[in-house]
Amino acid sequence: MNVLRRVLRYWSRPVGWMLAGALTALLAVPICQHAQLGRSALADVRQTERPPHFKSGGERSEILLREILRVLQKLDERVERIEKSITSQAADRAPLEPPR
Repeated sequence: MNVLRRVLRYWSRPVGWMLAGALTALLAVPICQHAQLGRSALADVRQTERPPHFKSGGERSEILLREILRVLQKLDERVERIEKSITSQAADRAPLEPPR
């Protein structure tokens, strides 16, 4: 009983709480390290394509120029269709009579 009182008195001091916290932390580290090891550590590593922001200047500019070329070709086709429709409408329309 006397030993129990001494232990309780020792643990009621702040030093006792700090010692208990240190012991808990020391025991928690190996337990957590063991818990983290699992089958995920044996996973295969896949090679993926480099993200576009890691490409060199030449690689980036080539992709960008190809995209600009596609957009300009679409615009050229649209302008050509508009020109054809305007010329066909002008040919279908009767010439205007001069005002009197």
